[in-house]
Amino acid sequence: MLGDNVYGAIGPADVQAKFEAPYKALLDAGVGFHAVLGNHDNPNQRFYELFNMGGERYYTFRASEAGFRN
Repeated sequence: MLGDNVYGAIGPADVQAKFEAPYKALLDAGVGFHAVLGNHDNPNQRFYELFNMGGERYYTFRASEAGFRN
């Protein structure tokens, strides 16, 4: 995800409505998301488990033969 992931309030109900519900089919299929925080995102979103940021603002991960750096 390229940033500005959840606009406005980020309480549990907000994240459910703005992320989990729209991407439910993908989440249910086991698709993993890797987020980057944009200028409209709350920095605390790095702790949201489904964004796979490990609590870090900047991180690196490998998927198959490709490497990604945030």
